[in-house]
Amino acid sequence: MSNRDLTAVFWDTQGKIKYNTEESFFKYETSMSINWNNKIARKVFINILQLFNKPNILHLESNGIALWDNNNLKDLMFYKRNLLFYEILIRDKYVNTDENKYNTEYPFLECKYILKLNKNHTKLLSELHNYIYYDSYINQLTIKSRTLEENIIILSLFLEKKINTQKDLIKKKNKIMDKLNNSNNLLFEKNMILLIENINNYISQNNLIIQKNLNYE
Repeated sequence: MSNRDLTAVFWDTQGKIKYNTEESFFKYETSMSINWNNKIARKVFINILQLFNKPNILHLESNGIALWDNNNLKDLMFYKRNLLFYEILIRDKYVNTDENKYNTEYPFLECKYILKLNKNHTKLLSELHNYIYYDSYINQLTIKSRTLEENIIILSLFLEKKINTQKDLIKKKNKIMDKLNNSNNLLFEKNMILLIENINNYISQNNLIIQKNLNYE
């Protein structure tokens, strides 16, 4: 799923029906069984469900979660390329702004990557803790976003050290997403493939690769 349409599936955040349910019966039937408060998170979940099938862990009630682990994701593709994700987690978090309005920018999606970061990367983490954190014991990098595409963009900005602060991260991430969303579908896909390939090249050239099928027991 891209940022092109982050409105909720069939309902807006206030619960009003917005879409023709007959045009997308699968999504309608699926969304009827999901009692999440965050309707945007529900839409992202349904779209990832169509990409990667049923998650290992799924709780459909309020404050629920959906988790795809490496057993689900191994050997799957994203934009016709091997997956970078080790785990994908969505939480039903309904967060308000300081003005007590629904915060549409809250990053409810977490993607985990198995990477060996260097000191230059780890120095950045304290500035980016709302979006990026790292478990050095198991070499697990976690990035928070709203969509998988945003997650890939944040990963790229972080690895290539194109950001220094959280404000810088949000500004550059939004600029890239706006540019992608204003392109046609073919160009959008082409740019996402190029971005994934550039990340893979960077990881390989900088020796950040860690075997994915690790046993943490």
